[in-house]
Amino acid sequence: METTTDDLRDLSLLEEIEQDPDVNQSTLATQLGVAVGTVNWHLKRLIAKGAVKVKRAERKKLRYIITPEGISLRARLAVNYVERSLTLRGARDTGACASRGMAMSRIFAG
Repeated sequence: METTTDDLRDLSLLEEIEQDPDVNQSTLATQLGVAVGTVNWHLKRLIAKGAVKVKRAERKKLRYIITPEGISLRARLAVNYVERSLTLRGARDTGACASRGMAMSRIFAG
């Protein structure tokens, strides 16, 4: 499964919320380097999926709670990210080995 930008942002959001459930969207946007509207859109998607619940902590303050579905999603996204990273690294290392092998064969052949 290919990891998309949306998956990476969802993973980052879930990790940040797990660290601080009282974090606000502005802080999340700053931490992730995206616009507040992007954070809002991703949070709405995560809420619709049942991965995050929202509780009112104070009059103007919200608390984000990761549900069991959210924990499962975070784990799945993390595994996909690691697998994708290892696949890319393996392809890069294989390409580097092949290049070195060709260079060595040229040196010894000529």
